[in-house]
Amino acid sequence: MAGYNTHLAIHKEFIRKNPGVVKDEQAFFDGAVMADLAKDKDFTHSFFRRTEESNMITRLREKINLEKFISNDPMDNDLSLGIALHLLTDKVYYNYDKFFSDEYLLSVDLKQFQKEHGQTMVTLEPQVAALHGVSFDMTSPEVYEALVAELKSRKAATALSPQEQPMKNTIFSIENLTQFIDEVSSMDLQAIISQIKSNSQEHEMSN
Repeated sequence: MAGYNTHLAIHKEFIRKNPGVVKDEQAFFDGAVMADLAKDKDFTHSFFRRTEESNMITRLREKINLEKFISNDPMDNDLSLGIALHLLTDKVYYNYDKFFSDEYLLSVDLKQFQKEHGQTMVTLEPQVAALHGVSFDMTSPEVYEALVAELKSRKAATALSPQEQPMKNTIFSIENLTQFIDEVSSMDLQAIISQIKSNSQEHEMSN
């Protein structure tokens, strides 16, 4: 999944590019990160497709079930809009060829991917925060506290042993990530939501 700062940067750029769409910016920024917080896993994981597929291409590129979330949510508030943009971001993220080529995904297993991707985010996420002027305090106090706790937990769980060395190169570059942020924040989220809602209604009527 994209990192917290990447999500916040996309949400910030979406607001800038779509003036007047988001009324409650803090709720929108909460939606940018809530889907990845440990305390919300029971909620958010219902919109992830669970699979034990060993092929990393299938495992990652079909993981995010954006359609299920939008079809089952009224989508009448900025928190829901923020969560929808988060899920859209992750769906595009896993399918972005400048990040994860077929060749790369076929060359790694899940454990190696998680390690290399995690170290890539450790390297690039601070750069995203600096370039886009985002920080965790853009969210509500409750979500901010959960973010800090989650990151402390992740840092402890993923600390490198003395025998391990950090990656010399990241999977993708900050330039790739900056382009991704610009492209996703420029997508017509309202049109995507409307199309998914329409498809869901047609499916229900046909059944």
